Amino acid sequence: MYKDLYSIIASLNGSVLAIGLDDKLIAKINDNNEIIECDNLGYTKLETGKGNGKKAKKIVIRKIKKVYKKKKFDFIICNYEHISKFLNTFVDDSIYLCKGNIYFYGKLDKELLITKYQRYNTKIDSKDFKDTSIIDVDVRYAKHHFIKSKFYRLTDTINSFIEILGDILMG
Repeated sequence: MYKDLYSIIASLNGSVLAIGLDDKLIAKINDNNEIIECDNLGYTKLETGKGNGKKAKKIVIRKIKKVYKKKKFDFIICNYEHISKFLNTFVDDSIYLCKGNIYFYGKLDKELLITKYQRYNTKIDSKDFKDTSIIDVDVRYAKHHFIKSKFYRLTDTINSFIEILGDILMG
């Protein structure tokens, strides 16, 4: 899996948003000279501005849409374990922020990701490994609409509530 991730990182150019990457992948991003800007979010927040007398700026994953501008990043690379808690808001935010491809890696819930991203008319490719996967979501031609995104978020909330209620009643 890491060989494929290394080849993906080597092909990136422009601005990149990295979420939950380990040290090996961050080193590969730093080695790539074609990447102009890379914001690296840790588990829940990004701290920038340390040194030079500036205060640290903290960005919560649920609120990245408020911090960054529309179509700011060319690529987004995510570790699924770090995003899975915030998936209801992150799908809409990632389509709003990215103008190229979004890469998810790790132990994925592929069916859930594919259904959430197919709502926005995206192209999805996946590679499976022993117990991990990589999903490539092409959002260049994705249609983002405010009312539709609110409707999708509402239906996802209702579906998750029904699943929790069913688990309580059955268990």
